Amino acid sequence: VIANRAPTRNFMTQSRQFIGRAEADLRSFSNTVELSEARLLANLPKRSPDTLLPKQHEGEIVITAEGGIFLNPERGHISYLRNIRILDPRFTLTGGGHLRVFFPPQELTRAIQESEQPSDSGEASPDRGSGDRNEKTFSELVDPYLFVVSGGVRMELSDRSRMVPPVVATGETVVIDRRTGDIVLQGGTPCIKQGLNSLTAGHPDLYLRLYQNGDVYAEEGPWTTTGDLSSGKIFGEETRASSPDAARDNSPGPVVTVSCHGGLYLDASEGQVVYLKDIRVLHPEFRVEAKDEMKMFLGKKAGISTGPETFSDIEYVVASGDVRLIQDTGDDTGHPVTATAEHAIVDVKSENILLKGGAPFLGLGDNFLRAGKPDLYLRIYGNGSLFAEAGPWTTSGKLSKTSAENQQSERDSGLIAVTCEGGLAFDALKGQIVYLGEIVAEEPRFRLRCDKSMRITLERSAEGDEDPLEGPEAFSEVDKIVALGNVMISRIPEAGSQPVVARSAAATYEASSGTLALRGGRPAIRQGNSFFEAQEDGLYILFYANGSFELSRGAWEQFFDLRDKNFEKLRQRGNDR
Repeated sequence: VIANRAPTRNFMTQSRQFIGRAEADLRSFSNTVELSEARLLANLPKRSPDTLLPKQHEGEIVITAEGGIFLNPERGHISYLRNIRILDPRFTLTGGGHLRVFFPPQELTRAIQESEQPSDSGEASPDRGSGDRNEKTFSELVDPYLFVVSGGVRMELSDRSRMVPPVVATGETVVIDRRTGDIVLQGGTPCIKQGLNSLTAGHPDLYLRLYQNGDVYAEEGPWTTTGDLSSGKIFGEETRASSPDAARDNSPGPVVTVSCHGGLYLDASEGQVVYLKDIRVLHPEFRVEAKDEMKMFLGKKAGISTGPETFSDIEYVVASGDVRLIQDTGDDTGHPVTATAEHAIVDVKSENILLKGGAPFLGLGDNFLRAGKPDLYLRIYGNGSLFAEAGPWTTSGKLSKTSAENQQSERDSGLIAVTCEGGLAFDALKGQIVYLGEIVAEEPRFRLRCDKSMRITLERSAEGDEDPLEGPEAFSEVDKIVALGNVMISRIPEAGSQPVVARSAAATYEASSGTLALRGGRPAIRQGNSFFEAQEDGLYILFYANGSFELSRGAWEQFFDLRDKNFEKLRQRGNDR
């Protein structure tokens, strides 16, 4: 124990008195334990005045305090007051208030006497010689197992490699368990920082536990993490740049903020980070919300088997509980892409997203895709393609500029809704949407039904001189629609008239010419009691954008209801054709 205070006359007088009293106490204590004074002082090395400074040796802990100390061995604690500083091989700690060091309570006289007893066997140790006894130093007798520091505590965890920024932890109170190596921060909104990465409590009464093996546990309550999560950089795991190229690759990415209200923990042995309750992820380009849980799985580095350093980049993210993903598109409409489901799994490397449960939904403005029941899943690929598993699905959107009609007709056209029972898929490379099973497509001017498949081919957008578009953005308008399997198309030519119904085994629509072709089986067209119906296979009906139609050569059955003036006009157009 080293006192560090400017001497005064009164202090020097008291010091002489204390020294004399200490010598008398030492003699009395020596008589009590039946040991000579020289024996009691034998373990104290003679040092020059310049060595009486807090210099840390291997395995030692150096504690300094400006307000004095108090030792109470019977109660098992040492108290240090004001402006505490602890130098430990693992960390450096400062605090403005109070430090209490706890050790097993004992009566030092008895402990010293017991430590001086010879071994039970009575045999001499070959290393110590025949006269040695089972001696213990003061630090062995008073072995501290718990440190409690209060008053604006700041702890800096050491990194012997000096290749990454140090981890700095702050809190109103810090508890250090030297038996397990665990550290607890409590009060004063506990916080951990390392470079741009941080973990901060949202309430001053919360506590944060740092485990010896690298695990981190934040108790239930509001917490916020901020940092570069794109490369999996978490506390103590920054990627070390070994070359200029690597340094450029490891440049700071976008800052991501993750907040939760149920606490979080880092499992350093399994490489998992878990956020609980009302999680919200804010990224410059997207945001994610989940009510129950969000779990991040870290990849393993080669050549390292244990410890937090074993893990590197984030490989998967699993979110549960009314998950909502929102990404800005940056287009003129201002509508973001929104995806919702009960669960979401994100493959960070491939950028694939799996939505499952809770009737998965994907939408952009008026366009959307929704599951018809909660057990289905939707997979969104990194290139923009998607796959919806077999089951009922509904899509809705506007197929603008899909025919040679004038702009007024385009403004009058509404949204087209398509439902299917066998799932669907979108190929972002080919620009094709395929619906399977029982399919119904509805639009204010027509209705289509088929029971096998419907394929919509999109037209590729005109590419600019630089940076050609890729993925879904490379396609814009509908180019062709092919429906297969008992196709039935209903269309109302004018308000108040009976619908025109056409049937065939297959139907093909070409947007460039506005032509609809009915082929396969025995095509037929009917309005009210009037109809055209093929009497042999291989015939077809062509409908043109101007409202006329054409029948292929072959055997047809015709019936005209003269009372149906609309069909009479349709018949005249066919004859003119």
